[in-house]
Amino acid sequence: MIAWFTRNGIAANLLMLAIALGGLYCAFFKITLELEPDRPYGVVYISKSYPGATPKDVQKDILIPIENALDSLNGVKQLNTDAHEQQARISVEATKGHDLRILKDDIESLLKTITTIPAPNEPFRVSIPSQSDHRSVIWVVVTGDLPERDLQEVARRVRDDLLNTPGISRVNAFIPTE
Repeated sequence: MIAWFTRNGIAANLLMLAIALGGLYCAFFKITLELEPDRPYGVVYISKSYPGATPKDVQKDILIPIENALDSLNGVKQLNTDAHEQQARISVEATKGHDLRILKDDIESLLKTITTIPAPNEPFRVSIPSQSDHRSVIWVVVTGDLPERDLQEVARRVRDDLLNTPGISRVNAFIPTE
């Protein structure tokens, strides 16, 4: 094949041009460019409300049973627990190379099996925090000479319009309620 291209220089140049144009097309239209790519912190965050509980109650009734259950879970490197008034917070650090989505699913499944946890009406919130959770690209403020209820409706429409715009994947709206 190399001998054929040495005898047919025009074909070799056309092939080189096609490869260069294909590369430029991919570079401009197919590869997503981000100045700060979204990177997870390597932890799964768990929180649960426990209304009326002291930090000791939170530790005894929520944190200790969860710690005991998570000890046997595959992919857990370290647990950090915090007992606050009416709130339990657990940070589960994953072992290197373990998929955080799989770990999150495993944790959610495991939490459903623990029946001794009080406050069943307060669900566990399990999430994978990342850098994009703390970074804003733009702020939009809706103000006007309208009643508060009308301003809230306008803010909801702005939020929905932004979510329907191509290239915008997430909108956090802070709409005060009456």
